[in-house]
Order: sequence, then structure tokens, then C-alpha cells
Amino acid sequence: MKFAVDNFYANTMSISQNLKISLAVLIAILLIAPWSFDIGVVPITMQTLIIFIGASLLHWRQAILVLLAYLALGALGLPVFGDHSYGLAKLYGPTAGFLWGFVLCAGYVAWEANRKEFHFYRAIQVFTLAHLILLLPGFFILDQQMPNADLWGTLVKLLPGLLIKSILGGIIAAQIRKLVHPQSEDFIA
Repeated sequence: MKFAVDNFYANTMSISQNLKISLAVLIAILLIAPWSFDIGVVPITMQTLIIFIGASLLHWRQAILVLLAYLALGALGLPVFGDHSYGLAKLYGPTAGFLWGFVLCAGYVAWEANRKEFHFYRAIQVFTLAHLILLLPGFFILDQQMPNADLWGTLVKLLPGLLIKSILGGIIAAQIRKLVHPQSEDFIA
């Protein structure tokens, strides 16, 4: 019976720890995602950087739930989307594909982070692929809502920022993951 009690306690601690990490990730996304930095023609938003770093610390289901909460809070009026924007219209407007794509990409990043060792080279690869995946729904909806949009020109402008965020995010995520989940291989079964 002692084993069953110990096992229950261990599972409860794991759930408690995962809830705390999920809440911390959501708060970090809410605080950091609205910011951007101009480095030339197009600003580098902090959205994917913080979303991918946060997702790498979570189970894929938790990452999806955290991102759905982020979208809901932004839709309800909290200024947490890019450039401190908000509102329900953002979830069906020209950039809606990017916002909904965050959910898909967060799930993907979390799944990859927990599938194998997540050292910084692998994290950079996963973040780069996640950025490319994000462009699919983003550009699809953008093209549907704004048929005359210069998608190729937009892609060329976005690529430097996406690569910078993939490299920086990969390095940061690998280091934070070592601190938060030192037994990274055993984190999520």
C-alpha cells in the first residue's frame, strides 16, 4: 500500500509542477508576446519567440491549452497580440491564420521537445520548422482576406527575423529546459 500512496503523491506533484509551469508560460506569453523590435523593414515580434520557448517546457496538450487561453484572453480584450492589439476580430481577420497557427505550432514544438533530447541544435531546428509551418495557415488566410497581398515580398521580409528568433529561441529554450526539467527524458511519458 505504501507504494500506491507514494506513486499517487509523485503523480500529484508532477501535475502540480506541470500546472505551475503552464501558468508561468501563459503569464510570460501575455507579458512578452505583444512587444516587437524594429530592425529594418519589418519588426521582429516576440510572439513566436516566447510561444516556442514556453511550449518547449510543456506537454503538447498543455501547450495547446495555454495557447487557446492566450487567444481567448486576447479576444476578450486583453492587449496581448502583436503590438498590444486585441479583440475578437483578430481571430478572423487577415492575421488570424498566424494566431491560430500558434496553437498548432506550440503543440508541435512541445511534442518535439519531449520526443528526444532537446539540445540547442535540435531546438533551433524545431523552432525553424515551426516558423515555416506557421507561415502556411498565416499566408493562406492572409491571401484569402487580402488577395493582392505581396506574399513573396512579405516572406522575404520575415525570414531574417524568423531565423534570428529560431536561433536565439533554441539556445534559450535548451538552457531553460535544463533548469526546469533536469531529467528531461523522463519529463512526460
